[in-house]
Amino acid sequence: MGDLLGRWRNRRAAKQDRYVAAWKAAWTEGCDARWRSETIDRNPHRRGVSRDAWVAGWQWASTQPDRRTRLEPIRSQNRRRTDGTVGGDAASNGTSSPLEPQQT
Repeated sequence: MGDLLGRWRNRRAAKQDRYVAAWKAAWTEGCDARWRSETIDRNPHRRGVSRDAWVAGWQWASTQPDRRTRLEPIRSQNRRRTDGTVGGDAASNGTSSPLEPQQT
C-alpha cells in the first residue's frame, strides 16, 4: 500500500513540476517579447495555460525595466538596514535580492 501511494505521489509531483516548467517558460517568453517591444497579439500560444502565462509575463514586463542585459544590478534607495550600504553587494552579507540578475 505504501509503495503504491509513493509512486502516485511521485507521478503527481512530476506532473506538477512539468506544469510549472511550462508556465515559467511561456511567462519568460512573454517578458522577453514585451522587452523586445512586440505587441500582445504576437503571442505564439493560441490557447490554454501557455497563452495565459505568456500574457501574464508580457503584462508584468510592461511595468518593469528590462533586466536581461543590465550590467549593474537594480538597486533601491530604500534598502533595508541589514542589506549593507547602497551600492554594496547584497550577497556579501548572506542575503540576495530577487531584482539582481542570477549568476549562471
